[in-house]
Order: sequence, then C-alpha cells, then structure tokens
Amino acid sequence: MNSEVTINMIVVNWNDGATIRKCLPSIMASEYPCYRVIVVDNGSNAEELIALSILEEKFKGTCVHFVHNAENRGYCGGNNAGLQYIIDNRFDGDVMILNPDVEMEHSTLSIMAAAMVEGVGVVTPRVVHPSGKVLFDGIRLKGYRQEFVIGHPGMPVSTDFAQGTCMLIRRSLIERIGLFDERFFSYWEEVDLSIRAKKAGFKLAVANQAKITKADNPPEKLPTCFYYSVRNARLIRRKHLSSFTRVGYILYVAKVAALSAKLIHRPRLCMRALASVLDGLRDGLAERYGKRGTA
Repeated sequence: MNSEVTINMIVVNWNDGATIRKCLPSIMASEYPCYRVIVVDNGSNAEELIALSILEEKFKGTCVHFVHNAENRGYCGGNNAGLQYIIDNRFDGDVMILNPDVEMEHSTLSIMAAAMVEGVGVVTPRVVHPSGKVLFDGIRLKGYRQEFVIGHPGMPVSTDFAQGTCMLIRRSLIERIGLFDERFFSYWEEVDLSIRAKKAGFKLAVANQAKITKADNPPEKLPTCFYYSVRNARLIRRKHLSSFTRVGYILYVAKVAALSAKLIHRPRLCMRALASVLDGLRDGLAERYGKRGTA
C-alpha cells in the first residue's frame, strides 16, 4: 500500500464525547496525507448530541464527516453504518476501525499503511497504556484463552486476530467477506472478522512501530462487557466450531464469573456483573443475539 491510498477512518461514538474530542485532534495531527474520518454517533442521548453538534460545526468543511444513527446499533452496527456511508458516497480507499478512546502518534497511519503489503488483509498497531506501559502487539488465541504478545519494534510479530481497538482493513477484503456480523453487537466480532479474513486467504499483520494509546475502561462498563463476552463466545463457537470446544466455553464462562466475583469490594457492581454473566449464558444458549434484550 502506498501513500496515495486513502484511509477511511470510522470512529463510533455513544455518549462518549469527552474521549472523541481527544481522539480527533490526534488523528488530525497525522503526517499521513490521505485520510478522511467518519464519526458515527450511535444514538447518543440529547445532552451528548448537543455537544456533538458543536464538534460537528468545528470540523465543518474538513475531512471529518458525521453520521447519525437513530438508535444504538452497537460496535458492529455502528461501524457497518460508517462503511455504508463510505459506499454510498463512493469514497475510495481502505477502511480503518478506531475506538473513540484512542489517541495516535503522528506517524501511526503512515507506518500502518506501509505494512499493508501484498497478501495482507488487516494491519494492527502496538497498543500502549497512557502510563507508557506496552499492553500488547499481537494476541494469541488458544481456544477461548487469549495471550498478549509483545515483541521488539520493527521485528515480525504474529497475531491470531486483529484487536478491534484499531485495525486497518484492505478494501478488497471487505468487498469479499463484508465487515462485522451484527448479531455480535459488541465483543468477539473482531475475532470472527479475523477468522473469516484468514479463511479467505488474507494475512494479519502487526505494525508494532506504529503506536496508539488506550486508557482503561471504567469498571462500570464491566457488567455489559461480561454479558456480551459470554453470550458471543457461544456465537463464535457456533460459527467456527472447529476452533472452539464445548469444554472451552464452559471454562471461559467460569473464568468470566470469577472475574465478576473479584468485584466483591463493590457489592452492587459485583451482583450486576454476576447477573450479566448468567444472562449472557442464558441468551447464548437460547441463541438470542443482537442488542441485549432483543431477539
């Protein structure tokens, strides 16, 4: 991939304007010359929409576009809406998925673009905590168990799936296999995408000289995270049976439940988290996917 290929960056926002106001300036400071940003608001509340309208006015006439969903379509549906906007407007170029709570260095896009060589379908960067600690370069997946991999910058690092925090996806790959399966709503969808990409003959690459910074998720988000993680682990097994066993699923549910129990110092949050694990298990077994509480 050369510097003339446009990168269409999709950033999904849901009641998270404070982080996206930090994310956008870091993108705009990029040295890479050819990009556009599609901010997808995923049905945020009225107060958030007012703040977002101010942001939209600020970036009026720039390469930043805004898409408004009438409801929260989740990580999957929000990014799919961004992709549809790209298609409808006949924008050329590859597609980057970027979380709103991410900040990137000025060289990140250039390094990731250069890593999109022949045969590669998805490129991911190094993920760093705001403290400076390297979180991971790649991720090994052994059944449901994930192991973070950290290599030396510039040296080859393999990954079993592209972490959804930031991924650059070749346009021809998307045209062949699509983007996200909206049944996931959120969590495990990037694993599904990565498996489909490899089955289609594309490679996953880690450009660990490229860096993004990502803060920790607040503990209040854990119950939602646990629900979708447990439920969608069932869906990933259904779609890719050869890679995920029944015993592995049971152990995974037990692991997430144990993580919930560690919140005992916050009893209400702990109970919500445990209830979410049980709800996720129930809905997964019943094959109720999409947004929580819907068919």
